[in-house]
Amino acid sequence: ARCMLYRQAQRESYAEEVAELQEAHRGREETATVAKKSVLYTLSPWLDADGVLRMRTRIAACAFATEDAKRPVILPGKHHITHLILHDYHLRYHHQNFETVVNEVRQKFRIPHLRSRLAQVRKVCQICKNFYATPAVPFMADLPPARLKAFTRPFTHVGVDYFGPTEVVVGRRREKRWILLATCLTIRAIHLEIANSLSSDSCIMALRNVFARRGKPAALYSDRGTNFVGANRTMQEAARTCLDNAASEMVIDGIEWH
Repeated sequence: ARCMLYRQAQRESYAEEVAELQEAHRGREETATVAKKSVLYTLSPWLDADGVLRMRTRIAACAFATEDAKRPVILPGKHHITHLILHDYHLRYHHQNFETVVNEVRQKFRIPHLRSRLAQVRKVCQICKNFYATPAVPFMADLPPARLKAFTRPFTHVGVDYFGPTEVVVGRRREKRWILLATCLTIRAIHLEIANSLSSDSCIMALRNVFARRGKPAALYSDRGTNFVGANRTMQEAARTCLDNAASEMVIDGIEWH
């Protein structure tokens, strides 16, 4: 069955060469070859006993090489049967080891432009597509209006958040302090203020220190305490209470809190 498939592929792609060699075989010409204008001329093709077109090599006397390696089968690179054979080798080596597949194919077949043909097999293989696919970068959303407020004073639109706690030395003891981070949404400048605790009064005092230094903003933006991921539930509830009460204080002062 394999020889029949080989012959079919060869007769569909190299009909003239096969006819020339068959005619020479009938005339018992042992050294007959194809015309010089043929693409197979440099391969010194010949027909074996099964009528399969093979390539003459210079390792016929090697005792360790197989008969297929000594006389590899010539196959057209663009034929569907060739594609199926390469696909079988590709699956046999689990979609990996590109050069190993090239070497194993050459032990039995002579296929022109073998590497490019194997690359085409990998290109249409769905498993290889999934393995070598790179994630598509999504389109970035438009910046919010607060990030595009040109010709305004810095810290007109401010984002606030907490981080910490950090330990500070007070006399001979250590105490916890939290840091209020305020960032200008337009120029991305930052301002850090120390908060003694997560209470509402400490939060409002830290914000007023920021306003005294940077000026009163038009709007504040915060995440309502969800930045405290990994902290205990008490800290999260205290942070939410702090930001809610501070928001009410800022609204009274004419500052929008988002």
